[in-house]
Amino acid sequence: MTKAGLVRAKAQGKRLGRPQVTIDMDKVKELRASGKGLRTIASELGVSHQTLRNRLKREGVKRPNGTTTC
Repeated sequence: MTKAGLVRAKAQGKRLGRPQVTIDMDKVKELRASGKGLRTIASELGVSHQTLRNRLKREGVKRPNGTTTC
């Protein structure tokens, strides 16, 4: 796509970029509270562990030990 094409698409209200993955954060918090690890939770939800880490970080969810980094 050319720059002109991108400008036109934006002007038409099109959403550009990769679609966001939907993650049930209530389920994540529940599984985290039960002691499951990020990789296990990510596997159960069908997303990568890095996607899950990024979402947790963006939403400010704390680790079980109280720090903010996942």
